[in-house]
Amino acid sequence: MISSRTLDSLRHTSLRLVLGVLVSYAVLLPLAALFVAPGRALLTFVVLSVVAGTVGLMARMQPNSLSLRAAMGGALVSGPAVSLYVFAGHAWQLDMHMMFYAALAMTALLCDWRAVLVGAAVTAVHHIGVNFIIPSMLFPGGTNFARVLVHAVIVIAQTAALLWLTKTLAETIILADSKVDEAEGQFKEMEKLAAEQKVAQEQALEAERREREAAEERRKAEIRAEQERQEAEERAREEREAAAARERQLKEEAAQKEMEARERQREAEAEAERKRMAEEARLMKEKAEAEELARQEREAAAERQRQEEEARRQEQLAAEERERQLREEAAERERVAERKRQEAEAEALRQKAEDEKRRLEERAEAERKAQEEREAAAERQRQAEIEAQERQEAERRAMIQKLGSSIGEVVRAARAGDFSKSVDADFDDEELNDLAENLNSLMVTVKGGLEETIAVLAAVQDSDLSKRVEGEFEGSFAALRDGVNFSTDGLK
Repeated sequence: MISSRTLDSLRHTSLRLVLGVLVSYAVLLPLAALFVAPGRALLTFVVLSVVAGTVGLMARMQPNSLSLRAAMGGALVSGPAVSLYVFAGHAWQLDMHMMFYAALAMTALLCDWRAVLVGAAVTAVHHIGVNFIIPSMLFPGGTNFARVLVHAVIVIAQTAALLWLTKTLAETIILADSKVDEAEGQFKEMEKLAAEQKVAQEQALEAERREREAAEERRKAEIRAEQERQEAEERAREEREAAAARERQLKEEAAQKEMEARERQREAEAEAERKRMAEEARLMKEKAEAEELARQEREAAAERQRQEEEARRQEQLAAEERERQLREEAAERERVAERKRQEAEAEALRQKAEDEKRRLEERAEAERKAQEEREAAAERQRQAEIEAQERQEAERRAMIQKLGSSIGEVVRAARAGDFSKSVDADFDDEELNDLAENLNSLMVTVKGGLEETIAVLAAVQDSDLSKRVEGEFEGSFAALRDGVNFSTDGLK
């Protein structure tokens, strides 16, 4: 099952709130029974304590599980059901039905449409079963199937709104968490690219260092060549001085050997000149070799630098290409997921609307046939009273039909996502007027809460976390407002 850290945290907080509500059921309703019907206080305490204890045990053994949320959805409705038992025959018995709507609204705190559905199912089973088995425990004065039908329409409208709200809220929170995960992944990818760029810079610095070392080696080679040249010139000078000394010695030793000495002097000078020229040639050759070696080292260093720069440029281009492809793939995946989700929602809403319309039509047809049979039987049994009763029933049926038609339009508009419709409340029957006004108030509250919530969620989808739900709400809508605002604040 798809989940998220934020959704799990929100559900965990909601579970504790629901447990608190169940404990309050087990404390407050038995106390109320002591004042209203003392004989029912013990059974009320035992039943609600068992419900709260069972749910609390499940919370310890299976925290944040689907079965726990479903059990809590049903347990929230147990309090209103027991309250009807406590206030049976009391003037407030009919008022206790309002607790069912509050309990269904609190199931939305669990952020799971299945918990809402379980709560609505338990409510439906309770009303239908008690209406036929123990009618006095449901409405003052006994069974009233028409009133059960009106309550069912209201519960269906509230359940449809809560199902859409909880499903949309859970999907939005999951989508926000996935966006955060994607942002973290992109941040890690950017860190990796930064590390690669750092390595490339270090390699460039290493190449520059090697180039400086090569230049230093060239400088040292030139210095060595210059020293060797100076040493060669010094040796030649010393040899010339030695030759001159020998020449002077020969002149002093024997004048008669002047010619021989001159000959030897010429030979010595020639030999010295030859050696000097040979030494100069060797020095020039060594200098040329040193310069050639230095030139080769410069060319090799320049080639290495060029290759390294080319490699860095290729790596940078590859990194930019990878980043562009990742952005394009992420955008494409997001567009495909959004399109599939919208198509699935549209198909589900269409199918749900068709099924609901078909069920209402079948139920209305069955009710019409049953009403006709009852009217025909009453006509045969009570001929004297039928005219007055028929007029009253016709008027009330017309009002109920008008109210049912108006409620049907409101429900269909609500299923289509339009909560601007309202029910006409111009009847001679005050109960029907109160019912219509209560439904209109419910639609106005749902519309305001949903519009502000949808606006905030749309802003979150566009990465705008500055919007907040600012309306004045009570009960579950106030909790929804605080939860959405808390989620947007957490995403900042």
